[in-house]
Amino acid sequence: MSSQSPDYINPFEPVVLRLASTASASSPLEVHVLPYGLTIHRLVIDDGKEDLITGPESPSDHHTLGRSFFGPIVGRFANRLPAGQNSFNYDSTEVGSVDLPEWGGDGVCHHGGPAVGGEQEGAGEPVKAKKGQLLPQRGPFDRMVWTKLEEGQMQLFDKLAEGEPQSKAIFALHSIGAPAGHQGFHGDIRIEVRIALKAAKAEQAETTSHTKLLHDSGASSSGSVSIEYRASLLPRSSEVQVTPFNLTHHWGFNLTASQAKDEASSRIDDHQLRLLPSDVGRLALDERGIATGEILKLDEAHGWTSSPSSSPWGKRVATAMPQQGYDDFYLWPTAAGNDTASLPAVALLSSPASSSSAPRTSLVFRTDQHGVQFYSANGQPAAPAPPEESGGARKLAHRRDGEQQEGNAMRTAAFLEFGEPHCCFLRPRLQEFVRASKDVGLLRKGETYVNRVEVEIWQSKAQKA
Repeated sequence: MSSQSPDYINPFEPVVLRLASTASASSPLEVHVLPYGLTIHRLVIDDGKEDLITGPESPSDHHTLGRSFFGPIVGRFANRLPAGQNSFNYDSTEVGSVDLPEWGGDGVCHHGGPAVGGEQEGAGEPVKAKKGQLLPQRGPFDRMVWTKLEEGQMQLFDKLAEGEPQSKAIFALHSIGAPAGHQGFHGDIRIEVRIALKAAKAEQAETTSHTKLLHDSGASSSGSVSIEYRASLLPRSSEVQVTPFNLTHHWGFNLTASQAKDEASSRIDDHQLRLLPSDVGRLALDERGIATGEILKLDEAHGWTSSPSSSPWGKRVATAMPQQGYDDFYLWPTAAGNDTASLPAVALLSSPASSSSAPRTSLVFRTDQHGVQFYSANGQPAAPAPPEESGGARKLAHRRDGEQQEGNAMRTAAFLEFGEPHCCFLRPRLQEFVRASKDVGLLRKGETYVNRVEVEIWQSKAQKA
């Protein structure tokens, strides 16, 4: 696509959202969003010196070098479903079915399935769409071109959001369902996603252990990134009563990459992760990575719920890590605040800490979803990673002095993907565990899907000095 066409969306030109400096945040917060795949390409703090998102320097590498999933939206259904014919029950007495194509492993339909038309990795051009035009597209959402809406074009949101105009945007997609009698997800869906930056509150209550921990460490909030997903079946899909649906962003974080001095400090091994809900289980998976419906208790390798007194920042990623790394889904029951304006905090990710020093950077995640997929990027090539095999050359902000162009290697990102459990509409036991008021993982005719996620960035003044 020519970048010289001003009337058309350039899928690789970022929409830059910016939150100006405030009394509590001395430097601005920026998020760069690509129309291609609605990719969170950068999350920039400290006057542009630090980028907390792992991925390639070149935006076009997200397309030309295949589906490496560095920051895009994932849908129609995030994570793994069994390929082939699947029947499911909903609303107590109704029965639905979906026949899913294989992609991402034998017997697996992964992250929305294959690109349409048998597209190979990196092949084909993104759709050419005029600015403001919602062009119908078919395929997985990470391969689609999303349209930035103007005021008055929204159908699923009443308004853009509060705050400065440059700090928020709404993007939309018209997703075409598979034709009747063909494999794939059925029904045409309109999706709107609002991405907004929020200033830190002047006074934050210290009513939770993690908030008190952050305050006591000398950290202050730089603000939050808020993502709200909404979707509804379009009227033209009158024959479709229900369809599987589960969105997430496949964003990977590295809180030390911008200060890394060597390959070891480029990895997330010393990052610490703590899951905050009181009742957390882990999905049991079969040999394909498909959820069986069984829920496992957390053992030492998955001890992310460490008590605040024994390990206040959580478990170090590399401690007791399985040989294959982490690619696991953790789930919890419905939390208080699920239907209110405030979201419950569910995870804390921090840069390395010790008994004598607090983390330099911490992220607090809030969501109304019932779980998170944690992937430690063990599927990436070992260092030095060839760029063409690892999703592109790593960002300039993450390159070490004298480094030749290298890709993002194994364990250079902590992917935290918030959504509903894999196969949740196929496994009644999962529905029982999360205690949702209705079957999760399904979008019904006449209703609006809502999914909210926020990440708040905290920085330690003492560590930055």
